[in-house]
Parts: sequence; C-alpha cells; structure tokens
Amino acid sequence: MPQTITIASGKGGVGKTSIAVNLALMLQSLGNRTTLMDVDFGLANAHIMLGVNATKSLSDVINHGKSIEETLEDGPNGLRLLAGGSGTIDLLNISQNDRLELIRKTDALAASTDFLVIDAPAGAGDNT
Repeated sequence: MPQTITIASGKGGVGKTSIAVNLALMLQSLGNRTTLMDVDFGLANAHIMLGVNATKSLSDVINHGKSIEETLEDGPNGLRLLAGGSGTIDLLNISQNDRLELIRKTDALAASTDFLVIDAPAGAGDNT
C-alpha cells in the first residue's frame, strides 16, 4: 500500500491544491513513484496547476466503470494524476457506496505508487 498523504481544510482558498501539487512534485523529484489524486469533485484544479489538459477524471471511475489505472493522466517529471471533476454536477453528491468503491479502487495503485497525495475538497460534508 502506498504512503497516503491527504491535504485538507474546512475552508476553501487556503492553498490546499498548491500544497498538494508541490508536495507531489517534490516527492516525484526525489525518485518516488507518486500519484496525485484530486478529489475536489466539483472544483478540481490540480490539473491546471500542473499544466495538464486532463481528458479523464474521477467521473470516468465513478460513473463509467473505468479503473483507476486507465484514468491516470501523465504529469510533469513522471508524476501521475487522477484528475477530479471541474464543473461536473454529477460528482457533487455521489452516494456513500460510490465513495467507498472509489476508495477500494485505489488499492490498484499499490504496485505502482510509493506516495499517494490526495487534494481533498474544502468543507466538512460527506464527500470531504
């Protein structure tokens, strides 16, 4: 299982994504196999900060049955990104079963990831 680091806060706009992106890039630059997972379902922007034009997202995993591995995007310096959804209403209120299934699907990263950095959404709701 990879080491998992989640960057979270109850308040938005405090720099969670900046910290998550820079931490993931630093871990990758130190030779660790690193995956950044942006779970800010409605306002994801880690892909923008990385300069990645994400064509796949968590919506593909949750709503279309795709695996985590086939949904990963290539980021800078070999960093792998699982992009969140930006402006995707369908992800804002996912069910508890879908959340738990997403967590279970991250087990697939165990063989290929040393560090999983998670950029969590703001707030204290169930999705957070």
